[in-house]
Amino acid sequence: LEAHAHPGGRIHTNRELGAPIELGAQRLHGTKGNPLLPFIEREGLEYAKVDWNSLTGYQEDGTAFADAELAKTHDRVINFLRVAWVRNLGNSEDISINTILEREMGRRELETADRRLMNFGFVSAELVNASPFTEASWKMGNDFAVYPGGDQCSIGGFDRVPRMLAGPLEVKYGTVVRKIDYRGPRVRVETSEGTLEADRVVVTVSLG
Repeated sequence: LEAHAHPGGRIHTNRELGAPIELGAQRLHGTKGNPLLPFIEREGLEYAKVDWNSLTGYQEDGTAFADAELAKTHDRVINFLRVAWVRNLGNSEDISINTILEREMGRRELETADRRLMNFGFVSAELVNASPFTEASWKMGNDFAVYPGGDQCSIGGFDRVPRMLAGPLEVKYGTVVRKIDYRGPRVRVETSEGTLEADRVVVTVSLG
């Protein structure tokens, strides 16, 4: 069951400009032990390691950030998030990642230029994770694992991955799940297109 008109949920590749533009999730997190990799390689889908040190970014007035400064942004954002995570160990509040970042930013005195660079890094993180931090849960955001081997991007569009995986399946698109009731002998799934019954249900919604 897929609420969107295409497979992959928040994975969505736009090709209106003649090249694949990712409007949603776009990375393969690591290659070592990643269960997706055998399927991707079997289908001949190409991928390449993301070079976080070759970012190009522009400020609100159209002025480009200095390459040397942008090259440091990824590591600075990662370190910033690591400090925020340590500071909030044991914090069980179900609040947004943005709230945590604002609290952490309030503890630091940053020059205007540094703040702009950090904000660029945060926005980049929102784009590649397909979720604004105002809507992403801090509590659930820590409940994931990343495989070693570095981030990879799919050449030709990340939507090729879910389309490949969905190939042999019967997918009902435009079907929004409203409720799942597993109290009876069979699972009842209430959707925008009616109620379905099944022996088992696998839920694959995002954690954020």
